[in-house]
Order: sequence, then structure tokens, then C-alpha cells
Amino acid sequence: NEKQEILFLEIWTNESLTPKEALDEASLNMIYLFINMIYLFIPFSHAEEHDINRNMTHTHIRTHISQLT
Repeated sequence: NEKQEILFLEIWTNESLTPKEALDEASLNMIYLFINMIYLFIPFSHAEEHDINRNMTHTHIRTHISQLT
């Protein structure tokens, strides 16, 4: 019995970018915020930090966000 949740967003722009572009940029900002929080709360070795930075590139994240739409 899987529970499903829905999030509705109302996006307003000044037309300098599309609502999809605004959502993409806002999502990336939130992802980077949480990635940086990992370093505050979880003690990583230098090698593990390097792996996270290498694996979570801007292109990699943007690819996953584009799959949401």
C-alpha cells in the first residue's frame, strides 16, 4: 500500500526566463545547499569528499532534474 504525495508549485517570472528554467535553477540551488550541508553534519574523509564532488557534477544533477518534467 504505497502512499503518494503531490506537490503543486505556482511559478511567477518576469519573463526573463521560462517557468521551467526558473524551476531548474531553483532546484539546482536547493540541491547544492543540501550537498553543502552534508559536509557540516557528516564527517567525511578527504577521499569521500572528492568522490561526492566528482560524482555530483552540474551536468549530472541537471540531467536528473530534466527527467522530472
